[in-house]
Amino acid sequence: MNDFFANWYELLAYFNGFSNDM
Repeated sequence: MNDFFANWYELLAYFNGFSNDM
């Protein structure tokens, strides 16, 4: 379960950085 949240948070951070880059 911890791994799932870690992956989700990483994906969220990735999209957040992508949005900031635009």
